[in-house]
Amino acid sequence: MRLDGLLGDWSSHRDGYVVRRPRGWRQLKDLLSLVAFGSLGLVMQHFFDGLQPFGYFMFAMTTGSGVWGIIRPGVQLSVDERGVRLGEAQVPWTSVWQVVLVRDAPAPGKVEPGPAQVGVRLIRSAPLPKGIAGVIYDPRDPSAIPDQLRSRVTDGRVDAVGVQAAVARWAPQHVVLAERVGDREHVLAGPS
Repeated sequence: MRLDGLLGDWSSHRDGYVVRRPRGWRQLKDLLSLVAFGSLGLVMQHFFDGLQPFGYFMFAMTTGSGVWGIIRPGVQLSVDERGVRLGEAQVPWTSVWQVVLVRDAPAPGKVEPGPAQVGVRLIRSAPLPKGIAGVIYDPRDPSAIPDQLRSRVTDGRVDAVGVQAAVARWAPQHVVLAERVGDREHVLAGPS
């Protein structure tokens, strides 16, 4: 088991690029709440005859659930040999037409664009990836990336250079890497 992402944050390693779900006080608070609820089962068994097995079971299940919530690999974004993972949706390379670094246009008076997100454009005949029930395209901006095909990393932890390196290493020849800042877009790598 790899421990480099146990506490969240992003990591860029030899297997691809990964942004993990951040872990912190919220998950610890959830664990403590579940342990307290499980302990209630242990206390109840002393007041009611026949509840002893139930009390131990309740404590074990709630505590185990809390521990699993902290150690499970909560991946928000990954780019590796299998394709691009956007939350729960895994998009295989055979379905990917473009990987797009999406940034908001610079704020007035600023030079730098907003933090990067990663979006995927599918090959037109590709089936929808598992985990995505449907895709809604904006008819006013057909080149926009639908929300269902964007990463949901909201705190600016996407490293554009790490994503580019992973796409360069793992993507097949037909995949295009592009960058979209506001309404402007340009190709970074791949067939044009």
